[in-house]
Amino acid sequence: MHLLNIICGVIGVAGLLMIGIGRWMLISEVAGMGTFWKIAARMPMSEVLILSRFWETAKNGAFTSLAGLVLLIPWGALQLSATKAEAQGSRAARLDNDSKASLYASMKLNHDSVIEAKQAKFKKLTDYMAAWYSSLESRRALVKTAAPEQLVKFNEEVAAYVALRGVTKDELAELTALQTKKYEFRDLKTEDFDAWLKHRDDEAKLANRSANEKEAAFTGE
Repeated sequence: MHLLNIICGVIGVAGLLMIGIGRWMLISEVAGMGTFWKIAARMPMSEVLILSRFWETAKNGAFTSLAGLVLLIPWGALQLSATKAEAQGSRAARLDNDSKASLYASMKLNHDSVIEAKQAKFKKLTDYMAAWYSSLESRRALVKTAAPEQLVKFNEEVAAYVALRGVTKDELAELTALQTKKYEFRDLKTEDFDAWLKHRDDEAKLANRSANEKEAAFTGE
């Protein structure tokens, strides 16, 4: 598929070059004609119009440009095929706006609740880190006179603190990304709705599995 994309892309580039060359030839050939034809030569699909009126004069440039358009067909067909395949594999692409609006209400509620949970988690982390840092600083002066095994334990604790600080930075980055993400209905794409539908399906499967396990445990099967 990747090779096919490259081939169609190369053919498409060649087509664009031919369109440019043909259009330049067409403009040059009608340079001595009236203003209307000079303007028409710069319009899309003007080749057919000018060719029907000035066959002998315009045929070289027109046919060159039209040949370039033909070379664009494989690339256009490939893009159309890819778009159709994506739409067929997308559940959200088959939903109307009312259905998406209904989905959006639950998506927005979940998005806001995730942000609240992240904020609460980040606050707990920062409070814990502040208290831990204060504890380390209060004991740092004693390290100079500490026994070797105490120094090893202190250094291990410092390493653990640094590792948790990295986790805290990651949590802040995730929280910031969630808070800055545009989440109005008009901002969401088809893949956002597809991701939410998959999330709901996964949660439903998990709930069914849990219910089945509880039922099996209750019945002794």
